[in-house]
Amino acid sequence: MLASPITRLIEQRCKDLCGRLGLAQVYVTQILGRRRHFLAGYGRPLPCKPEQMLLSPHLIVFWQGELAEPAREILRTNLQNLTDFVEQQLVESGQGRSGGSAPGSDEAMWP
Repeated sequence: MLASPITRLIEQRCKDLCGRLGLAQVYVTQILGRRRHFLAGYGRPLPCKPEQMLLSPHLIVFWQGELAEPAREILRTNLQNLTDFVEQQLVESGQGRSGGSAPGSDEAMWP
């Protein structure tokens, strides 16, 4: 489990992205084999399947709302430093692996 300040940091970044990109919801999950573990996020879910993007070998961002390709790059860019930091925290807490790819990371999965 991530420390509360890190969780709040993820929530704030997701809130900012919802406002900036006009999304209903943005959240980050950790890849655990074929499963996804919710870390933190912001917004309200819609009755449709969320879209997703692999941020790192162990983290995926999900969002609900329309997002054109240029906006997807904004999303990725805005989360890159946070992704690196969260990855480091997961490794230090024993919840992540350093290097390599997570099994099943290329599959579309619900969190």
